[in-house]
This record gives sequence, structure tokens and C-alpha cells, in this order.
Amino acid sequence: MKKENILDKFKIRAVKVVRDTINIGWGFHDYLGQVCWEFYEE
Repeated sequence: MKKENILDKFKIRAVKVVRDTINIGWGFHDYLGQVCWEFYEE
């Protein structure tokens, strides 16, 4: 996505996915947040 310069197109959805997974255990939410914030600042 970064290479194709389309990160902005997916920012709202990526942040929503992170927020929607807050109650999923085993570090899943934490990992998604970590990956998301590598591309999008908080």
C-alpha cells in the first residue's frame, strides 16, 4: 500500500479494525495496533 501510495485510502478502515479488535485476546489487538501505527501516526 505504501509502495502504491494508497495508504490514505485505507486509513479510516485500518483504524476502525484496530478499534474493533480491542476485546480480542492473545495480543491480537496489540499486534494490529503496532502494525497500523507503523504506517499511520496515532
